[in-house]
Amino acid sequence: MSTNFATIPPSMPVETYLTTSDRTVFSFLSKLMMDQPNQAFWEE
Repeated sequence: MSTNFATIPPSMPVETYLTTSDRTVFSFLSKLMMDQPNQAFWEE
């Protein structure tokens, strides 16, 4: 199995695009509020 990847030399500029889901301010803040209790009880 052969894969062909382009080699990017150092200092060569690269432009990337990331597709994310649409989020409103409310959805962002509500996710923070919902995740907070989960993080409070997280064990490492």
